[in-house]
Amino acid sequence: MRQNIRQALRLMREHRLYSTIYIAGTAVAVLMAMLVAFYLHLHRGHIYPEHERGRTLYMDQISLEWGDEENRSMSMGSLSLSFIQDYLLPLEGVERVSTEALLWGAEVSSPETPKPRPMSVRHVDQEHWRIFDYEFISGEPFSEADVSAARRVAVVSRRVADYLFAGEEAMGRDFFLDDKAYRIVGIVRDVPYVLPNSFGHIWVPHTCSMKEEPREGAPTVLGGYQAKLLMKGGYTPEQIRTALSHRLEDYTKATGQQVRLDGAPYTTLDKMLAGGGDTSRTLAILIAVVALFLIVPALNLSGLNSTILEGRLAEIGVRKAFGATRLDLMMQFIVENFLLSFIGASIGFVLALFVASSLELIYIYDAVPGVDLADLGDLASGLSPSLLLDGWTMLYLIVGAFIINLISSLLPVLQFSRQGIVSSLLDHHANQK
Repeated sequence: MRQNIRQALRLMREHRLYSTIYIAGTAVAVLMAMLVAFYLHLHRGHIYPEHERGRTLYMDQISLEWGDEENRSMSMGSLSLSFIQDYLLPLEGVERVSTEALLWGAEVSSPETPKPRPMSVRHVDQEHWRIFDYEFISGEPFSEADVSAARRVAVVSRRVADYLFAGEEAMGRDFFLDDKAYRIVGIVRDVPYVLPNSFGHIWVPHTCSMKEEPREGAPTVLGGYQAKLLMKGGYTPEQIRTALSHRLEDYTKATGQQVRLDGAPYTTLDKMLAGGGDTSRTLAILIAVVALFLIVPALNLSGLNSTILEGRLAEIGVRKAFGATRLDLMMQFIVENFLLSFIGASIGFVLALFVASSLELIYIYDAVPGVDLADLGDLASGLSPSLLLDGWTMLYLIVGAFIINLISSLLPVLQFSRQGIVSSLLDHHANQK
């Protein structure tokens, strides 16, 4: 192996143009493949504070249909509290349900910063803190009693706490949210704004700003809320959707209105790929695109390798004369090309991190709640390389380099290693002429 590596380094020095083209081709292929891999990781990986993504489902709207075939009507909207309480909370297979009011933007100020500034404010319940794993720097989340009593308490991000009180101790102090005073009970580590399901500047009890009035007759399923569900272990999203559909049959019998779920509740990957619909086809297309990014350049590099190997026919013949087997020859050229592949893949990986961090908007599949991206400024962190680096992305890098190396080196080596000793030497002599 050591001899093969020394041989590879010598060939890199002797064939600099070939080495440059090979490394560049590999780098571009890995760059494109890793951009797709980063995209998938950002929407399905376990990233702070969404450490239970495999078990977390989201539901933000449904549709209602009623009437006969000739006079069919439809209405679409967010969820009502009664829908969440009557149909989501009792679902088998659901461990927790969090309710969030669809009120996201607010003007925020404090005595130290009297000029109001728009921030993302999430109106949630106590279950929000049990579904998402926020890291509390100080304090704690507000309680069920705080939500029930509509107490004006708040959890804020570290950057917001520093902004409101100029880096001084913020715990227990009051600030103003749309001219209403709220007291800080907890400060959490900042959440990147590329995670719209959990990102926020400020979190307050949803009962402080929104209450659903009781309705006469059958409660409506439409309202101004969305829900997040944490599945129990061993259940799948399809099982939860099926169970919910069965529960809604009673609502249809009582009201004559049919509830359409339109793929909800869905995972982050469902929403990113198909807006809550079937994701299998879209995911298959993405995997095919990644495969093309790796295989097509590998085939082109295979042709380049064939040209180089033609000039090494004499070496192949001599090595065979001294007893080298086809496996020996294959291992030599695979190791030689793997060094080039790994260098190119590493360059492509670094370029992918740079491009992803520079063009982070392509990775945001949903709007940041309550505030324009241009207004975030120093109050939120974006997409950083550390957010994309994990064991899976490193595995993608190694697999990508291995695929390119195997295809580009194995095909030409198999072709030339079949030739006999005399044939290899004669072909080399003919090529020299």
